[in-house]
Amino acid sequence: MKKYIIAIFTFIIIFCCVNVVYANQIGVEINGSVVSFTDEVPFIDRNNRVLVPLRTVVDAMGIDVIWNEEAYQVALSKKYQKEYKIAIYDDLEKEKKYITYCQVTFSLGSKSYWTDMEYLIDNGVTEKGQWYGRMNTIPILKKDKVYVPITYIAEEFGYTVNWNEKTNTVEINDKNDVSIIHKLKEIQNNPFLEEIKKNIEVYCSCVLEMFCADVEWKEHYFAVYESEKAYDNGSGLPAVLYAFDSEMPKGSYFEDPTKCDYYKVNNFKTNNDVRQYLKKYLSDSVIENWFDNDFLEYNGNLYMRRGARGYGALICEAHSMKFAGEKYGKYYVTVDFLLFDELEYTVTLEFENIDGNWILTKEYK
Repeated sequence: MKKYIIAIFTFIIIFCCVNVVYANQIGVEINGSVVSFTDEVPFIDRNNRVLVPLRTVVDAMGIDVIWNEEAYQVALSKKYQKEYKIAIYDDLEKEKKYITYCQVTFSLGSKSYWTDMEYLIDNGVTEKGQWYGRMNTIPILKKDKVYVPITYIAEEFGYTVNWNEKTNTVEINDKNDVSIIHKLKEIQNNPFLEEIKKNIEVYCSCVLEMFCADVEWKEHYFAVYESEKAYDNGSGLPAVLYAFDSEMPKGSYFEDPTKCDYYKVNNFKTNNDVRQYLKKYLSDSVIENWFDNDFLEYNGNLYMRRGARGYGALICEAHSMKFAGEKYGKYYVTVDFLLFDELEYTVTLEFENIDGNWILTKEYK
């Protein structure tokens, strides 16, 4: 297994308890109308940001939601009439650009997000642009509900956001002219990027040490071993896996001192199954670089291990993918690697068409 720097925020944070600061009940108003909450209520997190239940609030804003459970990503989108008041300015001295479509995509547990826009320029030409942003807090999953930092989401869709300290209310309004000042970069429309989209998704999953596993996150297990020798510093085969909400098995077992968590994998039974799946998209050398039989094979099932190792500290940012060129029948793209959501380095990936399928064959730092 790859050993990354121990992280304060790990990938598993989105499935665990998050410390929050509860004040008096927080209200939300959209264009003067009070949003009604039931058992899901807004709260202030440790970064002093108001997080709100996603579905309740965006429905009231007329925003569509697409939830990608496999990637734990949320895409929010909204269409606008061409005469909509909100305008984007790349440069205040140039022509206005009026929004016709906006989509904001973010991942749970990540401060990074992307905004894709279509806009109409004064001269009648429709163009596309993309904006990369970073928040000072993270969206989370809490009791099976997605909570988002409302300020960032609302402002990306052209709303003004005001905090009424007297009433503990977030006031959201889009009745006024609003200028969204972004340095929009042109979106690459190279058809090759669409062809290798799945390869990149698989590659990103490997960087996260998920390896495309469909994981049963709601149930996890602990391990005990026949002896400390059998434990072998965590590399041995457990004698028993037992549910986290049950008692440790009786007997003279050695308990895993790290309390590593194990989660059942639904779509693979062996590590070889994982390798065979990855081979559809990645070469053997790329697989060897990332996958080293990372999952536990136990009683005919496969289990993902999760401990205090900093999962998710290093990520491959799929949205950063850019076409870099073609040479001798091989195609090249670049992608950014982020550490704690800050740019760490950029990698060039080589693709080759083998038997009619694109395979990611090499990585160049």
